[in-house]
Amino acid sequence: MEKKTLKDRESLHTAIFNCTLCKDHGYFVIRVQPKWDPTKAKSPNEKWGIIIGQSPGRTELQRSRKSEKIFAGEKFEEHSGSLPIAFRGDAGCRLFEWLKEAGFTYNQICDNFAKTAVTLCYPGKANNGDRKPTKQEIQLCKPFLEQRINLVNPSVIIPMGKVAINWFFPRVKKLNEVIGEKKQWNKDGKNYAVVCLPHSSNVSAWWKLKKNQKCLQDAKSILSEIREKSCPE
Repeated sequence: MEKKTLKDRESLHTAIFNCTLCKDHGYFVIRVQPKWDPTKAKSPNEKWGIIIGQSPGRTELQRSRKSEKIFAGEKFEEHSGSLPIAFRGDAGCRLFEWLKEAGFTYNQICDNFAKTAVTLCYPGKANNGDRKPTKQEIQLCKPFLEQRINLVNPSVIIPMGKVAINWFFPRVKKLNEVIGEKKQWNKDGKNYAVVCLPHSSNVSAWWKLKKNQKCLQDAKSILSEIREKSCPE
């Protein structure tokens, strides 16, 4: 990895770690970002794809609390590479199954995808699960996601769920409008291929409904076609 690329990643990572904007605006959030550790930053900065969820969940919160002990000097548990903060709960397992059904191998999923979220702190609990981040929180966190996408330079972007989909396509009201289609998103003169997916958590009912199964299958087929053309083995 080039030194300049590592420095760019470190700057973004540290900015997220030190950010207090949501708390300064009165929101209850808990940081899940671990401290920067250059010995764990072994993977290339650029990735073939980037998967974007709503925000970290309770599983990521629990793992980040373990990581605080790790970075205090205790044994580095069973993890290798960088700390696995994103998509490690039930929703992440289901997402991996969808990607495998699209033809991706386990190594392709691990090696070729960056994983992040619209907001990067745990937003706290709500009656039906985790609290949905507000529009202001999403706006406060927006520069981090923009820079992450710029650094990753992905061939395909996969937003999961309505919050992530609306970040790219604010006018979308129903998931059926975009899931099952290959979309385009333009930023700073660059076009990105976008394949939308429903949120894969159990709280989401969309992917469970029979009437939506064709849209989900079409999305997997589109991902499979893109994979066959350009995804590294």
